[in-house]
Amino acid sequence: MTRDKGAGRRLDSEDVKVREKAARKLAYMGEAAVDPLIETPRGQFQLLYGPQYALSKIGEPAIEPLVGVLKDKNSNDAMQLGTAVAFSYMSEDASESLISVLRAKAAKPLIETLGQDYCQRNVFICTAICAALGRIGDPKAILPLTKTLEIWKHKQQAYNIIREAIEKIQGRA
Repeated sequence: MTRDKGAGRRLDSEDVKVREKAARKLAYMGEAAVDPLIETPRGQFQLLYGPQYALSKIGEPAIEPLVGVLKDKNSNDAMQLGTAVAFSYMSEDASESLISVLRAKAAKPLIETLGQDYCQRNVFICTAICAALGRIGDPKAILPLTKTLEIWKHKQQAYNIIREAIEKIQGRA
């Protein structure tokens, strides 16, 4: 597959449509696009969704690099949010085999992230991680999700997302 070197640069565009088109091209490239996508500028919130969507579509080859971002002590909130969103997108409509890989490789780091300060102060990071954990379905996530539910009980939308994640894991959703 030919690599579109310009697609990575277009992720920096001010134009949302240009960023979305670049992300789709990079997603089509598959594993070859993982490193350029992980290295995209992360300081600006609006740039996250293109690269993270593309990473989610690449699937399994993107899991370990995304876990690396979760574990990186130098990651800022925007990087963590982008990673959480990628896992959330990736787990939507995922095949059973991809869910198994996510459960094996990403569930533990996602669960650990729930206890981090930035997750407890940033509802967007928290809810994206909770949604992903609910879809991944690891029973080890129930207790941390329950603790997280208590933290966000006053934010109705967050509370609903977290509660739904717990219910999915428990098999009631």
